[in-house]
Formats: sequence, structure tokens, C-alpha cells
Amino acid sequence: MRRVLRKETESNIRSKLEFSKLIFISIWVLTVLTTVAAYLAVFLFQDTSILSYLIPANYAELATGTAFYYNKAKLENKLKIMKDYNMKVEKEDIE
Repeated sequence: MRRVLRKETESNIRSKLEFSKLIFISIWVLTVLTTVAAYLAVFLFQDTSILSYLIPANYAELATGTAFYYNKAKLENKLKIMKDYNMKVEKEDIE
């Protein structure tokens, strides 16, 4: 009985995807697709001007999304650790 309940709980956790992780993954996919499309356009049209604007803009978005995602994960982990050690969460700990 316990084994069946454990399997169901693990599968529910795996299937549930956080919204922030979904955004993070979609930014990665968009960056890769845009990079491939830009290099394909350079090859086909023999014009490298697209690389000077499109690629840096995409990677800036990726860097910003990555920074916010990891900062959110850091805060969540800090709060989990404080909860596990029965520490009181103060307002300064959240900022």
C-alpha cells in the first residue's frame, strides 16, 4: 500500500512544472532557435548585419531570465532550510 502511494506522489511531483521553470525553458528554446535561424539567414543571404542586433538581444534576455530564475531558487532554498531547522523567518531574510 505504501509503495503504491509513494509512486503516485512521485509521479505527481514530476508532472508538475513550475511556471518560472517553464519560462526559463522557453527562453532557452527561443534563444537556440533564433541563433540557428540567424546563422541560417547569414548563410543564405550572405549578410552578417543580423548578428549584430538579434543575437545580443536574445542572449541578454536569456541572461536576465537566468539571473532572476536562480535568484528565485536561491531564496526558496534559503526559506526551506530555515523551515527545516525551525528558524524564524524575518522580513530581512526574504529580501
